[in-house]
Amino acid sequence: MQLRRWMKPFVTVVGLAALAFAGYATRDHWLPFVWPSKPAELSKGANEAPTPTSKVIVNELAQQNLALTAKPLKPQTYWKTIPVPGMVVDRPGLSDRDITSPTTAIVAKIYRVPGELVRLGDALFTLKLLSETLQPTQTELFKAAQNIKLAETQRKRLVDSGVAPSASIVEVESQITRLEITVKACRQELRNRGFSPEAIDGVGEGKFANEITIVAPPRLAEKSSNTPSLGGLMPIVPTGQLTLELQDLKVDLGQQVLAGQLLCRLANHRQLAIEGRAFRDETPILEKSVKEKWPIEVDFQENAAAGWGEVNQTFHIRHMANTIDP
Repeated sequence: MQLRRWMKPFVTVVGLAALAFAGYATRDHWLPFVWPSKPAELSKGANEAPTPTSKVIVNELAQQNLALTAKPLKPQTYWKTIPVPGMVVDRPGLSDRDITSPTTAIVAKIYRVPGELVRLGDALFTLKLLSETLQPTQTELFKAAQNIKLAETQRKRLVDSGVAPSASIVEVESQITRLEITVKACRQELRNRGFSPEAIDGVGEGKFANEITIVAPPRLAEKSSNTPSLGGLMPIVPTGQLTLELQDLKVDLGQQVLAGQLLCRLANHRQLAIEGRAFRDETPILEKSVKEKWPIEVDFQENAAAGWGEVNQTFHIRHMANTIDP
C-alpha cells in the first residue's frame, strides 16, 4: 500500500516531463501560432544598389594605412574659392583699329591682304581721288603759296629802296598775313583728306595730286604710369618694328568708296582680356575681391602638348559690369 502511494506521484512527474520534452521538440511548429513574429523584409535583388549613406566605417587597420589622425576642431581663417567660366576677348577700343577712307575715291591699289603683318607707316591702299572739292583746294593752296613769294619779294624791294612809304610796306605785310592764313586753311583741309605733309608741300610747288596713299597708323605715344605705351596697351618700340595684323579687308580693287567708309581692320592681339560670367549670388564675393585687390587664378585648360608657354602673370579683376543678364 505504501508503494502504490509513492508510485502515483512519480508517474505524474514523469508524464509532465515527457510532455514538456515533446513540446520543446516541436516548438518550431506551434510557437508561431502563440507569438507571431513581424513579417521579414523582402530581400533585395542581386543587381539592386544598396541604400546610400553618409557614413563610412573605417576599422583600426584602415586608419593606420590611411595615416588618419584626429585633432580637436578650432575656428580659423580659410579661403573660399568659386569657379567662374570665362573666355579670352579683345580689349574694346585697343585691340582693333579701323582704317577708313578720308574722301570719296576709287580703290586703285591694295598692298595688304588679310593675315599679313603690317608695320606702322606701311602703305595699305592707293585711292584715286574723285572729290570735286580737293582740286579747288589744291589750286588755292598753290596760288596762295606763290602769291606769298611775290609779296615777300615786293616787301624786300620796298625795304631795300629806303624811300618807299611805310604805308606801302604795311599793306604788303598785311597781304602776306592774309595769304598765310589761306595757306594754313588749305593745308589743314588737305591733311584732313589724307594728304601726307610731303604731298601737301608738293601741291604748294604746283605738283597737284590725283591719288593718295593710305598707310597704317603712326606711332601713338600715350603714356601710362611709368612705361610709354601704344594706346595704353604695350611699350613703344621704334617705328617699323611694331607689327599689326590685317584682320578684315572691306573693299575690292576698283570699288568706289565714300568719305568715312571702312577700308580694313587692323588687329593688335599682344594683350587681351578675360571676360568672366558669374551668377548674381556670387556678386558679394567678387565685389570684395575687387575692393581688396585679391589675385585670381586662371586656368586656360590648354593641353601641355600644344606648346603654349607658361603665363607668368598675376591677374586681377579690372572692373565689374553694372548690368545683369536677365
